[in-house]
Amino acid sequence: MLNFIAPAALILTILLSLIVILVLVFIFFYTKIKQGEAIIRTGIGGTRVISSGGLLILPVLHRKETVDLTIKRVDINRLSEDALITQDNSRIELKASFYVRVNRAFKDIENVATAFGARRTFCLEEIKNLFEPKLVEILKYVAKENHSEEILETPETFKMNLLKCIGQDINGFLIDDCAIYDIQKLK
Repeated sequence: MLNFIAPAALILTILLSLIVILVLVFIFFYTKIKQGEAIIRTGIGGTRVISSGGLLILPVLHRKETVDLTIKRVDINRLSEDALITQDNSRIELKASFYVRVNRAFKDIENVATAFGARRTFCLEEIKNLFEPKLVEILKYVAKENHSEEILETPETFKMNLLKCIGQDINGFLIDDCAIYDIQKLK
């Protein structure tokens, strides 16, 4: 009878040890995702993008990058000598705020991390440096397509033309909205 108990105890000890090891691996290497972020895991098993819940990341087998999905505000001021020139060759001063974020689609998150860099999505200055030149050129273009009185009287139409010209999807980023304010015609 003792000969039978010893192997059973050994098997039970090995099973309990394996369960404890698996639980410890899970406790130490399971990563929960914060609200407003996404995790990209690369390595064994391919690339995986998760924006809610959690993910098991084993340090030797996987690499983890975090992408910021929150909205960032990019402000552009076109004042005095930087004022916009309209179709009737008037100069318009304005301030604009564009609300930019990474699209939540997994492919877009992966594209942004690859092309722009996952860490850079957390830095407003980096995002501003990326978008400001393009947004300024679009402001100039749309202003040149409109008369100054149209822009002053119907700023919402000017805003809609801007958003239409920009498009919503910009290499994985989205322009959620924009605000145009402090519009004045220079004399």
